[in-house]
Amino acid sequence: KLSYYIASYKGGRNESYMYGSNSEIRTIDYDLTSAYTTAMAGLGNPDYNKGRNISVRELEKMSFNDILYSYVIMKAKFKFHSKIKFPSIPCNVDEDVSVYPLEGESIINGAEYLLAKSQKCKLQISEIYYLPFEKDKEGNLINQPFKSIINEIQAERRKYPKGTIENLTYKEIGNSIYGSTARGI
Repeated sequence: KLSYYIASYKGGRNESYMYGSNSEIRTIDYDLTSAYTTAMAGLGNPDYNKGRNISVRELEKMSFNDILYSYVIMKAKFKFHSKIKFPSIPCNVDEDVSVYPLEGESIINGAEYLLAKSQKCKLQISEIYYLPFEKDKEGNLINQPFKSIINEIQAERRKYPKGTIENLTYKEIGNSIYGSTARGI
């Protein structure tokens, strides 16, 4: 299933609703602080011995956290309601460009599935592979490879005002960890 996991990687999402410059129009840029590093801190080590194909019925019985805190991958056709302003499932146009259409077919991960379901997206799933994170006997996540370094970097970054060279240096360190991991994909 490695090819599905690789195909599901899309990187970040940016929206642009105008092109060029106009001093009479007020523009707004929303940015999620530490989005990449926060997401990475929550990742777990895959429990390869428990990886398996599952049915749609099994997926629907899983809890939100069981889906979010695992590496679920699925091939799905999808259709959002025509009034959805920001459809959440990306489709690759080519190696460099992804678009977010109202309908199509894509390889999606568990987080994309959960978001699409919250948007009342109609999904026709043809294949699902479930790879849980490693857990201890009590069901707690263990072996989270990025958690301690990300926590340390974010704590150091918070010591400095936003926009300072020190703050930006720690931001760059965290984003570089994300970028190096993405390059591995």
